[in-house]
Amino acid sequence: MTIPKVEALPSVETAGRASRALEDLASGLMQWRLWIALAGRDIQRGYRGSFFGHVWIALSLGIFILIVGNIYTLVFEIDAATYVPFLCSGLIAWRFMTSLILEGGSVFLGSGGFIKGFAIPLSVFLYKSILKNVIMFGHYLVVYVIVAAILSVPVNASTLLLIPGLLIVAFNGLWMLALMGLICTRFRDVEQLVSSVMILLFFVTPVLWPENRVEQMREIVIFNPFYHFLEILRDPLLGQTPDPLSWLVTLGIAVVGVAVTFPLFARFRTRLVFWI
Repeated sequence: MTIPKVEALPSVETAGRASRALEDLASGLMQWRLWIALAGRDIQRGYRGSFFGHVWIALSLGIFILIVGNIYTLVFEIDAATYVPFLCSGLIAWRFMTSLILEGGSVFLGSGGFIKGFAIPLSVFLYKSILKNVIMFGHYLVVYVIVAAILSVPVNASTLLLIPGLLIVAFNGLWMLALMGLICTRFRDVEQLVSSVMILLFFVTPVLWPENRVEQMREIVIFNPFYHFLEILRDPLLGQTPDPLSWLVTLGIAVVGVAVTFPLFARFRTRLVFWI
């Protein structure tokens, strides 16, 4: 007598995938020594053989601010003591945000040898990228501290709001890295498309220009999610309290992003090795 094959119910299979995905995230978090070492290796490798080494991270930003700051203070007719800290803090925040998105294109592809050769949780590479970009943010922050000291930018209780701002952006970066990593590993052309879109978004997001100088674009700015991420990082650096709307928008995006990305990560996590 042939015993009929009993197939797993879809709900049970989905629950199993979700459980294994959560285990991957937790296991990767516990292996913090590994992703700290990988983050340090990536930063050192990026500047190996250069004369200035890690100083280039801050030096390139300083040169950009020096040139653009002098030009745009004349264009917008703004006092340098007001505009230069605005520009510096905005560039630091923008680089931190966008690097988390753009690095998603290579977060798994760039670690293909580790993924194929070792039984390492995929989340290790997500945590590694988060830490790497936080360290880079710290390098950029050195430039801002110098600018703030020279131009007497206020430091007050609102400055401490930079910490929750960083946590929110980093948490959003986690699901963005996972989503971009899955999509770009499967479809390689998407990375170039995203890079082009981010260049366009840079010019329509008030990084270089103060939003109060372009009143007719105020409505467009409000509906730009990158503006709200920018504000929860830039305002504390300027000694200001971010608009509560920006906190709500960024937290709401975090909830929606996780709700969309986690099922995809759970479903396609095991297939990733075959796409690399």
